[in-house]
Amino acid sequence: MADIQPITTRGKIIAWNVSIGGHNVRVDLADLPAPSFPTAHQITHTAKSKIAGIPADRVALADAIESIHAMELANWEQSESIRKRCVELSHIDYRKAEKVENTYFDYSTVIGFDQACRSAAYEIPELGWDPYQDNGAAMWEIVSRRPAKRPRITDKSIVDSAITALQSRSTAETVPF
Repeated sequence: MADIQPITTRGKIIAWNVSIGGHNVRVDLADLPAPSFPTAHQITHTAKSKIAGIPADRVALADAIESIHAMELANWEQSESIRKRCVELSHIDYRKAEKVENTYFDYSTVIGFDQACRSAAYEIPELGWDPYQDNGAAMWEIVSRRPAKRPRITDKSIVDSAITALQSRSTAETVPF
């Protein structure tokens, strides 16, 4: 049960002191989603959010989640397109790579793999490979990994990153210099 005590100035409520489970939190009017007529539920919910470290500004949180998801999705699309192109060039996917490794061989025993690595170095400049160097180990690492799952907007890592970004932004805004 929450204990809610109003803080007044000149007869007007400016904030509330909320005690929940041994935590004391100050909830200002600006923290609330609808500050004109706040209910006890809104005050308690905002206090719980502050204790948990979740920003009360849901619009800012939603924007942060969307921008981080877009960035993660772009990274995923780029890495998956590179992986798919390397698989096309080498004709080896993670299943075939596992078969080769299970027979105690490695990429150096696969016929035509050197040429596929050279082709990948020419066709995929994002890799940053020199076509005249041995890139077999790096290429094998790419083709032997399973396809990554597409990031969802509801992934815990994305939500946690958004909360961390908002918290670091709010602390940077309160620094007095």
